[in-house]
Amino acid sequence: PPEIAAAPLEALRRGEFGAGGSSAASLGLLASKASAQPKLNGIIESEPAGEPAPSMASTAQLAEPASEDAAHASDDEGSQPERRPIRRISEQRRQRRASSAGALTVDEVDTNGAPWREQRVLAGHMDCVRAVDTRGDVAASGGDDGVVAVWALEAARPRRPGARDAGPTAMLRGHLSAVTSVTVGAEHVYAGGLDSSIRAWALPAAGGACGDDVAGVFPAREYAGHTDAVWGLALAPHASLLASVSADATCRLWSTDAQQTPAAPRATLRGAHCPTALCFARDGGGDARLAVGYASGLVDVRDLGAASSAVAFHAGSRVTRVAQQGALLAVACAGGAVQVYDARTGASVLGSSGILAYPAAGVAATAVDIADPFLVTGGSDGAVKWWDWRRPQRSVCEVGSAHAQKADEGVCAVRFAAGSDVLTAGADGLVRL
Repeated sequence: PPEIAAAPLEALRRGEFGAGGSSAASLGLLASKASAQPKLNGIIESEPAGEPAPSMASTAQLAEPASEDAAHASDDEGSQPERRPIRRISEQRRQRRASSAGALTVDEVDTNGAPWREQRVLAGHMDCVRAVDTRGDVAASGGDDGVVAVWALEAARPRRPGARDAGPTAMLRGHLSAVTSVTVGAEHVYAGGLDSSIRAWALPAAGGACGDDVAGVFPAREYAGHTDAVWGLALAPHASLLASVSADATCRLWSTDAQQTPAAPRATLRGAHCPTALCFARDGGGDARLAVGYASGLVDVRDLGAASSAVAFHAGSRVTRVAQQGALLAVACAGGAVQVYDARTGASVLGSSGILAYPAAGVAATAVDIADPFLVTGGSDGAVKWWDWRRPQRSVCEVGSAHAQKADEGVCAVRFAAGSDVLTAGADGLVRL
């Protein structure tokens, strides 16, 4: 009421206004509670005795800005912190910074490097995904559920905003336990597992969906010879040759043209240590060379034409993955370091220390791939990092929680796909593009 709005605030505090004692006391109690606050709706700081309080109408006018622009202006000038916008920098400035400081500030974006952002989640596995490989538009993955999933990458790319998950085009079965390695050929996909077997399936026809060909779900060929888990598989780029490494401490070579099944190995290479990873040279130039990494940290590059070791060197700790492009050989180790070597001489390209990609104690570099000049690495902490090996002081891009951890496992495999795309697989049962 107007008479209350016009009453002195001090009178309201004392409860002296009006004739009704109870209502006056109630008003006094409310006024005392209001006066205990340092601010009343951000408007009244203090009110001297005998000075009229503003009416409710005038209070509403004070509390509400006259216009929407004024409201935004008051927000910007008031409690809102100053926001620093992300600035895109020019190529000339990027080069100056790279040559001087070697790093960009937090609020700047390196427009020269590829900005890796998650495009799609490839969901289909029921457990940890341990291996992923790609050839052209086809990708394959294998995991602890004993299944090999085949994906069409072009179909997996999002067609509309918000589309995230994509299913496989085929689910291939045949292994009796976890699948630990996969590789994709021109006509077949090969997988090795904890059951010591290597199995091959014909690739689904273009546009075929899961379940279209029931016979294609089961393996067309089997390679028998290993007596323990198969840790890695690799196909020679321009030869009908498949190589495998196993916990039985052997590296075996197989002919992909073999008609009989199960097929026997063409050759068996034995060493003093247990092999853990392998790869062929991707460019296929000259004689076929096979790089094999061992649990002892040894890396042996073999010239298959001469059936002998061309060069050997020590990477430091247990080798978890190797990847080669041309003369560059990338090696990931259980100690968290990643190193790049000249595969022809065994000399380190990055110096003796290499890249300590995962410096935290107990975190292993579990995956690596190379597409010159970039490296992509995965760690047991679930982080995926991109590097320019020419400037290894800091990563180009990082995704700290690319895959959720399960026990002591995070990222299990990484692979460059067509262009600058990257596939990652992890303990959370997902493949990310």
